[in-house]
Amino acid sequence: MSAGEIEHCVLESIDTALSGDDRAPTLWRQMRGAEALAIALDGAHRQGVAGITIAFDLGLGETAPALEILSALAQVAGTSKHLRLIVVAAGRDEAPATARAFDVTPDPDELMAVAIGRARHLNDAAERSVEGLYRNLESPFEPQAIYPLHPAAAGVLQSLHGPNGAVAAFARAVREAIEVWRDDRNFKRLIMPAALIRSATVRCAIDARLGAPGRAAFRIANAAAAAIATEDAATQTIKAVVNTLVLRHLSGHSVNVPLDEIRALMDGAKLNGAVNDRLPNFLTALAARTDGVIVYDARAQTARFDPRGAGAAEVAAFNSALVLLRHFDPPLTVMQERSELTARRERLDKALATALEGGCRNRNTLVAALGENNACLSPAQQRAFAAFIELAEIGATALIELGGDQSRRETAIAIVVAYEALAIVAESVPRLRMMREYLAATQLPVAEGEDADSDRELEALEFECQLLAVALNPGALVGGGRNLDALEARFQKFKWTYVQQYRVAHDQFRLELERLASATADAHLHLDALRRLDTITALGAAAAPELDAAMIALEHRLAPCDFGDALAPEVTPRCPRCGYLLGALSPRGELSDLADRAHRALQSKLATLAQSAISRLIRQNDSNYRLEGFLKIVQAAQTEALVRVLDDELALYLTNLLDENLAATDLGGEAAGVIESQVHARQRLHASGSRRPKIGRRNGRNRRALKAPPDLN
Repeated sequence: MSAGEIEHCVLESIDTALSGDDRAPTLWRQMRGAEALAIALDGAHRQGVAGITIAFDLGLGETAPALEILSALAQVAGTSKHLRLIVVAAGRDEAPATARAFDVTPDPDELMAVAIGRARHLNDAAERSVEGLYRNLESPFEPQAIYPLHPAAAGVLQSLHGPNGAVAAFARAVREAIEVWRDDRNFKRLIMPAALIRSATVRCAIDARLGAPGRAAFRIANAAAAAIATEDAATQTIKAVVNTLVLRHLSGHSVNVPLDEIRALMDGAKLNGAVNDRLPNFLTALAARTDGVIVYDARAQTARFDPRGAGAAEVAAFNSALVLLRHFDPPLTVMQERSELTARRERLDKALATALEGGCRNRNTLVAALGENNACLSPAQQRAFAAFIELAEIGATALIELGGDQSRRETAIAIVVAYEALAIVAESVPRLRMMREYLAATQLPVAEGEDADSDRELEALEFECQLLAVALNPGALVGGGRNLDALEARFQKFKWTYVQQYRVAHDQFRLELERLASATADAHLHLDALRRLDTITALGAAAAPELDAAMIALEHRLAPCDFGDALAPEVTPRCPRCGYLLGALSPRGELSDLADRAHRALQSKLATLAQSAISRLIRQNDSNYRLEGFLKIVQAAQTEALVRVLDDELALYLTNLLDENLAATDLGGEAAGVIESQVHARQRLHASGSRRPKIGRRNGRNRRALKAPPDLN
C-alpha cells in the first residue's frame, strides 16, 4: 500500500469501529495527516471511548510507505490527553524515530520450532510414537519439535527459507507437506526430503533458488525420469531420486552425494537394504538421458545434480525467451530436453518467415487503405513496421539469444506489441471496408432539404452513421488504438436499428405511391391536353415543355415499387427496385404543385381561345351551324372535362377556327364602323324625340334567325 492508502485504511477502520457500517462516512475522513487523526480521536472521546489500539502487520513488504502515517500516529499518541492510543506495528525495516522498537527476530532453531508448532498439534498418542521413529536418527533438533519431518527434510526447509525466513511461509510449507502425509495414512514413517516437492510453497522456493538454468535442468531431469518410468514400474522411486539430488544440491552440502547417503535420504524399502539394489541402474539411466544434468560416477559411487550441465544453458535460454517466441508461434511450450532444440528452431524459423511475409503484407494493406483517404503512415508507424520486419529477419537462433537477455527481450516485446496493434487494423481492413460501404449505401444523412422535418430517431441514426463513418477510417483506428470488437458491435447495433426503421418506412412509402397513382394519371392527362393546345400558335407561348421537364424529373420517384421478393436491408441497405432513401419525403407535394401549374396553364389557354373565337362568331351569322358546335366546346371549357375530350382532330378544328378568326379581323373593322354610325343615328333620333321604326314580319324572322339553334345533343 501507499502512504495515502494506509492512512485511508486507518481512518476508515476508526470510523467503522465508532459508527458501524450503516452510517454515512464522517467529514474528518476527507482530511489528511495528524489533524484528521486528532479530530477522529476527539470524536471517539466524546462518544465515551477510553482507548484505541491499532495494530499494523506490514508483512515482508517495505515499511517506508507507512512511516508517514506511523509518525503521525506517534505524534498524536504523545499529545493526546483524554484518550489512550496504543499503536503496534510489525515490520522488517527500521522503525520511525518517534517510536520504540523491539527486535523480535527468532533464532534459527526457534524459527524451526515455532513454524512447525504453528503447522501441527501433537496429541498424546503421537508423542508416544515419536521416540521410536527418531531412535536411530542423528538430528540437531528435538524430535517433538520437528515431528513428523525427517531431520534431513527439516534441514532442507531451513536451507530453503534461510535464517531470516518468514514464519508464516515456513509454516505454510510444513502444513502442506503434513497434509499430503496425512492423506497417505501411513503414520509409521516420517516425511522424507523428496516428499517436500509435493508442497506448492516448497516448489516456489525451489524455482526461486534454482534460477532459469537450474529450472531448465530440473525439467530435463524430470522429463528423463518420466521417460524411464514408462519403461520401468518404479515410477515414484526414480522421481524421488531426482528430487533428493536437487534438494541436496540446494541444501549446500557436499556436491557429490554418496549412494549410501542417497539411500538414507529416501524413504526406501525399495532402495535401502533391498535385495536387488536398483539405485545404480536408475542413476546410470538418468545420466545417459539428461546429457550431464544428473552426473553419476560409478567408480566413486557418487551422484550429483548439475544445474549447468551440458544443454541446460541452451534449454534455459530457450525457455527464458519463450515469452517473446510465443508472439511468433503461440503454441510453443517449455522445452524439457536439449534434443528438442533442433526441432523447435526449425519450427520457429518457419513461424518467423510467415511473420515476415505478414508484416510486409500488412504494411502494404495499410498504406493502400490510408491512401484511399489521402493519408499515409506516420513516421512512428513506419518505424514500427520496419523494426518488426528487421526482428523477423534475424532468424530463430538469434531471436532465442536475444530473448535470453532480459533488457533486450523487453525491447523486442515492445516492438512486437507495437506491430501487433497495427497488424490488427491491417487484417481488419476488408471488414472495415465492408462496413463503410454499407454506411455509404444507406446515404444517411439524406440530401439537404429532403427531410427537414425528420423525427429525433432518424436524426440520431444519421448522427451515428456520421460518427461510425469517421471511426471506421483505418487512419483513425491506427492512431487511436480503438477496440475493433467494440466498434463492430456498435456498427451491428446501428445496422439493426436502421433495418427496423427502413422496413417500416419503405412499406409506408410503397403504400403512398399506390395512393398517388390516380393523381399521377390525371397529371399526365393535363400535360397531354396542354401539349396539344401548345400546337395552336394563336393561344400564346408553349407551356408544356417546362412542365414536361419537371414531370420527367419526378417520374422515377412516382413509379410504384413492384419488388416482389422479401426486403433484406441487412444485406442491401436500400430497396433494389425503387432505391428508397430512409427519411425521403413523399412526392405528393411536388406532384400537386405540378398539377396546379398545368391546370392554370390550361385555364389560361382556354380563356384565350374562348375570348378570341366567341367574339368573332357572335358578329357573324351561324349559317353553317358552327356556332352550335363551338358553344358546346365553350360549355366543355372546364379544364377537367376538356382534357378528356381534346384530341388531335379537335385541336386541328380549333386551329382552323382561329385562323379564320384572324382572316376576318380586317372585315370586322369595317363592320364595326357601320355599326357605330347606326348607333349614332339612333342616338340622334332618340334625342329628337322621333319614334323607332316598326319592325315588320320580315325583321321578326331575321331576328329569330339570330337565336341559337336547338341543342342537337
